Amino acid sequence: MITTILFILFLLPLFAFVCILFFNKHLPRKGDWLFISCLGVSALLALYLLFFGTTQSLQIELSTLTIGTNSIHLGLFVDHITALMLVLITFIGFLVQLFSVAYMKDDAHYARYWMYMSLFVFAMMGLVLSDNLLLLYLFWELVGFVSYLLIGFWYSKEAAAQAAKKAFIVNRIGDVGFLIGIFIVYNQCHTFHINTILQTFDPASPWAFAAGICLFMGAVAKSAQFPLSVWLPDAM
Repeated sequence: MITTILFILFLLPLFAFVCILFFNKHLPRKGDWLFISCLGVSALLALYLLFFGTTQSLQIELSTLTIGTNSIHLGLFVDHITALMLVLITFIGFLVQLFSVAYMKDDAHYARYWMYMSLFVFAMMGLVLSDNLLLLYLFWELVGFVSYLLIGFWYSKEAAAQAAKKAFIVNRIGDVGFLIGIFIVYNQCHTFHINTILQTFDPASPWAFAAGICLFMGAVAKSAQFPLSVWLPDAM
């Protein structure tokens, strides 16, 4: 049952994205109600997971990626901290979308906004649910890509288009460091699986410090911390 709840709350924003992408012209109000409803249900399910469904951690294997002789298991992992993050993502997202109904109502590209936001929420949930660094990085990049689309939403304005490009380039700098950190960890542990890494990686190793700095570069860029904060004023 918990597995079913997890998949439903995770996939509802993606379902809204697909519906708005293909059927927005046939949906009342360009589908805003659909995404808000899906996000509201996801928020309620995330609350259920937080209080009733995470007495013990849950591991769900999705698929196995084989590269040469190496097998990489891709899956989802949820525990109490993950459930808390899902609650934050869905409830804050839900409130943002309620505000957006009035703020964006007269925009010519109303449906496109809801399409971007539904994909953004899906990417954020995938980011916190990923059980390995490779899948986490894929969702990390999806978050960055949708951020680029949202910053440049009014692309006909020169300032918005330039701000989107600047944010994209600066974030790629941080993401290069993030990717190097992932490969350092893999070189030391021979796995991308996060729980296995936490159990086997020696925190006293010089490689641990190097990997930490590289992984932190990604966070520095994404959260606009110095010195990779130069994109944020333009984006705002």
